[in-house]
Amino acid sequence: WQDMVRQLSDEVATLLQGASEQLSRLEQLEPGLVRSLAGTQDAVERARQASLAARDVLRLCEDPPPQQREVLNLADVAHAALTARGEWLHRRKVGVRQAFAQAMVHVDAGLLYRLVDELLLWFGQLAADITVSVEPARGERGPRLQITSQRRPSSAPPTAWRGVRWVLWHQLARALDARPELDLQDQHVRVTIQLPAVTQAQLARSVDESIEPTTVSAVIQGCRVLIVSASAQRRAQCLQTLAGY
Repeated sequence: WQDMVRQLSDEVATLLQGASEQLSRLEQLEPGLVRSLAGTQDAVERARQASLAARDVLRLCEDPPPQQREVLNLADVAHAALTARGEWLHRRKVGVRQAFAQAMVHVDAGLLYRLVDELLLWFGQLAADITVSVEPARGERGPRLQITSQRRPSSAPPTAWRGVRWVLWHQLARALDARPELDLQDQHVRVTIQLPAVTQAQLARSVDESIEPTTVSAVIQGCRVLIVSASAQRRAQCLQTLAGY
């Protein structure tokens, strides 16, 4: 059945990708017409994303990618993911409030970024303003990422619960050895992701590695940099790297 699900996900994603591209081309020719089809365009994109998420769930279950763990600031990764998803959230009229503190973690950068991005996609479907916060480790408790939506759980769409995107971000959290917590109150939905705290040995090794010569071949401080990439993750990673210059 895994092969059937994978084949179905691939076929659906391919067909919906074609439909999405046709709508994009039509938008260039007849912007007014496409605006009237905004609901259809959004439904096509959500269905395409769901099929891709199903494929990723299978991949994580059957053949998890090798991890290259490194010391990262969780706040930097969250900021990069929000930057990449800013336009997407704006189109859905989802306002974002941020409260970031430095929180060092020792994780695979790609998986952590994907987890934050998937959480933003999941919260985005709730169609309400969100608050994203990052808290450092305190005592026995590890660093935490917390996202809160000002949406009553009872009014959330049924597909939000136990759907493929729900399963995917839980799988990503498990791959990172993170502990997810769901808090449902009358007026909000909150997800807290607690990650393992970084050790002194990991910090020391990170400092040793960081003193290697930079691969940037020119002084770029004060310059304007244009990033051109079809990959949202690659654009966000570039922004995160450039933030240090």
